Amino acid sequence: MKKFLVALLLTSSLIAGAALALQLGDTPALPATLTDSYGKSQPLEKNAYRVFFFYPAASSSGCTTQNIEYTKRYAEFISAKTQVFGVSSDDAKDQCAFIEAQKLKVPQIPDQKSVLGRIFEVGTILRYYSRDTIVVAPDGKIVSVRRGVNPASDASEVLKFIKTGDCKSFTSGSSQCK
Repeated sequence: MKKFLVALLLTSSLIAGAALALQLGDTPALPATLTDSYGKSQPLEKNAYRVFFFYPAASSSGCTTQNIEYTKRYAEFISAKTQVFGVSSDDAKDQCAFIEAQKLKVPQIPDQKSVLGRIFEVGTILRYYSRDTIVVAPDGKIVSVRRGVNPASDASEVLKFIKTGDCKSFTSGSSQCK
């Protein structure tokens, strides 16, 4: 059943991606500050890249893999002047347990009201987000929209894209980049 839901999420995000209005170069109306799972304010820095990686559920296998990969590269993202946020529809309590169990460094954003999900037009099935990653440039414009990403390679591909600007770094999912 779990494999079926994952396949359904991937398929729906690929299909939905073709019909969405979100475009490269758009300037999303992001809040100035996000609240992480511990209730701490996470101001969005104006002179930094911002990576929002959406995942279905804290503590599931693919989501754990994806978050660990971002954590392994977190210092490199910081060095590349990039803020990274993991986003799911889990409540803050579940995300905190996930962070502590996996020793995650990446701020997790509980998006139960789908504020970020709606801004970035991330697909959902039931309450679970599809596995999508959005990159916003320092000028506030979207430079990468990736739908149905591979949880094991997403972080390394996004980091390479930020460092080089080369869209060829993306090998998984449905990708658009500029």
